[in-house]
Amino acid sequence: MDEKEIFSRIVRIINHVLEEESAVTKENILIEDLLFDSVSLLYLQVSIEDEFDIRFDPLTDDFGSIFYNVDNLCKDISKKINGDENSGECVS
Repeated sequence: MDEKEIFSRIVRIINHVLEEESAVTKENILIEDLLFDSVSLLYLQVSIEDEFDIRFDPLTDDFGSIFYNVDNLCKDISKKINGDENSGECVS
């Protein structure tokens, strides 16, 4: 799956979790720009796991970094799906 499709699906999930249509960019910081709180971040995590059939590992994944902004989230999902530690930029 390419980064453009991953980004598009993440945007759809974010808008669903926020229950509004937002102009999401890869630079958006989830807490500061999109106003996610701890409950909505958890809902986002579960929704992403279901959508992409992946799991975040609380022992090895750095949630603070992964869920910092949309680009980090996109890159981490790409790594998990494609198994590529050197995955490229998230394309919007």
